[in-house]
Amino acid sequence: MVGGQDVHAAVAHERRDLVGEFPLAFEGLGPAAEPGSPSEVRLRLLGSWAATEEADVSTRHSGG
Repeated sequence: MVGGQDVHAAVAHERRDLVGEFPLAFEGLGPAAEPGSPSEVRLRLLGSWAATEEADVSTRHSGG
């Protein structure tokens, strides 16, 4: 319980072609990974890959 409210936690086992399988904890409002863990590394890699893909799409649509 945090601040008088129940906080639910769950673990999902994610699988992505780019980084393979890794456990991902969901606590409160969003996903979390143990600092320094392989899951954190994979989650950061997916985030950077997604940001790069988004920038590429944006560039293509803007004529850049």
